Amino acid sequence: MVKNPLLISGIFLIISLVFGLTLVWPKYQDFIDLRKKIEGKKIELKTQANYFEDLQKISKELKKYQSQISKIDSALPEKISLPEVLNFLQKISSQSGLLLKNISPKTIALEVTKPGEEEITEETKIIKGPEIKETKINLSLTGDYPSFKNFLSLLEKSARLFEIESISLSSDKEGLNFDLKIKVYSY
Repeated sequence: MVKNPLLISGIFLIISLVFGLTLVWPKYQDFIDLRKKIEGKKIELKTQANYFEDLQKISKELKKYQSQISKIDSALPEKISLPEVLNFLQKISSQSGLLLKNISPKTIALEVTKPGEEEITEETKIIKGPEIKETKINLSLTGDYPSFKNFLSLLEKSARLFEIESISLSSDKEGLNFDLKIKVYSY
């Protein structure tokens, strides 16, 4: 029956190799690709774990500086308490020896878009980022120059962020008149 068993064995071996290569080889390539994807995901997970670990370390480090961070919050609060600011200005003007004649606030919300980008037009400056509210306060003070210098020093040392936009000086019978335009920011 079987005349040449070696020949038949060789033919079966060649047929099995052909079937093996046509059926098993693509699955093997899929397996290799899947293994590469798994290694990539492991690296990605390790990177994310390191990132979150670093964030936790930074969070712990920031907790050490909570008092300094609260100073920033008081310098640029979420909501501005206009009566509190006006009372503060009245208080430091009287402490420095100046007479507060007039005070008038005006709140402006600046237009906002994406952070980090700025556009400057002739009419307005558009600040892009979280919405920032700007409150302008016009003050009229009367007194002498050393008292005014003391007022500016107290204003500068305050925890809240004040920006003096302009100062004008005039003189009359009562003494020197100081007209100030001050900006206070909140978000």
